[in-house]
Amino acid sequence: MKIATTIVILGIVCTVNDCKSWNNVVEFECAVTNALDHVPVLVSPEFRNELTNYIETASNLESRMAARIVLGEGLLADYNETMDSSFLSKALSLATNICALSSTETNAWYCWHSQLLVFACHAQNDDMPLAYVVASNALVKIGSLDVKTDNPISFALLKRNRAEDLSIRQALVLSKALAAAMLKKNAEAVSLSSSLPAKYQDMVIRVLEND
Repeated sequence: MKIATTIVILGIVCTVNDCKSWNNVVEFECAVTNALDHVPVLVSPEFRNELTNYIETASNLESRMAARIVLGEGLLADYNETMDSSFLSKALSLATNICALSSTETNAWYCWHSQLLVFACHAQNDDMPLAYVVASNALVKIGSLDVKTDNPISFALLKRNRAEDLSIRQALVLSKALAAAMLKKNAEAVSLSSSLPAKYQDMVIRVLEND
């Protein structure tokens, strides 16, 4: 099933059921994709509790990993809203844990989204040297592999992080390019971004120009 078709179906389910209960994977995906598009829902204690309960009870490994990543995104969003460093610390701890849990599952989308979440945590903490290292190491590890997935949560995560037109590997390339630009590694930033669509090349150029 293509991602666009999946999202349309999820939209229908959301309209009918309002995603008030997560009795199956479709309802879970519905609630999560909605939350990733609506920050007040993403940071709400109710949604966070639902995620925590789902992590503890879901039998589907992919969904449990997805729930952990979305929980981390919510904590990071809470940090952006409040600048309370405890949220950032919790997000980084969770993201690092997900990386460890999924380190051998290199064909799984959540393995690489966990790396993107670690990158985002360091970037939000203004630790661009460490963010650059995270992105660099992830690109070495992923190599030429470009993970293919129709999972709607993966797409929603990319969309939330303004990378909806990119593959997971390309999102890692963009992350390293942006970090390189912030660190004034201008030639590397331009070289990395040259393989990306024009609007992402422009994104990197704007960072270079602002520096």
